[in-house]
Amino acid sequence: MRNLIQIFFMVYLGSLLAGCATPNEPIAHETGQRIKRIAVVSVTARVFTRQYTGVTMFGNEKEEKDISIWKVDEKYEEQIATEIERIRGISPIKASYQVTDFLPVNKMPAIYITSMYTGANWDAIESATKAYCANHALDAILLVAQTSVPDFFTESNQFLGGAGFYVRGHISRISVMHLMSKLALLDCITGKPLAVRTLSRNQHPGYRNVMLSTPYMEVPDKISRMPISAWTPELQEKIRADLILLPAQSWGETIQSIFGSTK
Repeated sequence: MRNLIQIFFMVYLGSLLAGCATPNEPIAHETGQRIKRIAVVSVTARVFTRQYTGVTMFGNEKEEKDISIWKVDEKYEEQIATEIERIRGISPIKASYQVTDFLPVNKMPAIYITSMYTGANWDAIESATKAYCANHALDAILLVAQTSVPDFFTESNQFLGGAGFYVRGHISRISVMHLMSKLALLDCITGKPLAVRTLSRNQHPGYRNVMLSTPYMEVPDKISRMPISAWTPELQEKIRADLILLPAQSWGETIQSIFGSTK
């Protein structure tokens, strides 16, 4: 079983490497010109995961905390809106939405280790996208979702997803806070993505180049290894503040790679 998992992992990683061998093309100029009314939706930071990889699978740890009350996604939407206005010269529409309508995008398919996997379940929110667009006369939605990627830090057989701590000790030591996300420009006519990007400061060719520029920061082991139940209110506020700032330098480059010079 372990060998089968490793084979699947290598096939998936190979497909990612192949898929990132060429640069992502921006949307067509004509498409960008027709997008005047755009809204921003973020559902990438609803859950925080603390994950530790030990010497064997029996030493692994993984636990999750619902952080929706932290309202990190709302802060991300503000950051993104600022970048859209800077890059596109338009102010995004601030239109309320039901979070539950878009949360299915984070529900990964049961079998996703294939070259067709794009890191988020866009089909699951197609109807919600069309309805939201119709209710607010939108042309497009820029949506941020969780994604799941192989452990590119230490090349273990683990996957990292969304917001969280990832720790590995012993020979390959790593202790980081990460935010693994996908940005999609959703077309209001079809409800499908016009373009999808991994959130990263580097949008040039090369899977590892992109991954090593995703939002992450080093954190002390004593913090990342601490059980979530032991977090103090002060520590939670520190984690929240760091998580809000973590992707701030990545939005602009990622959004620019989608729109190109369509301003």
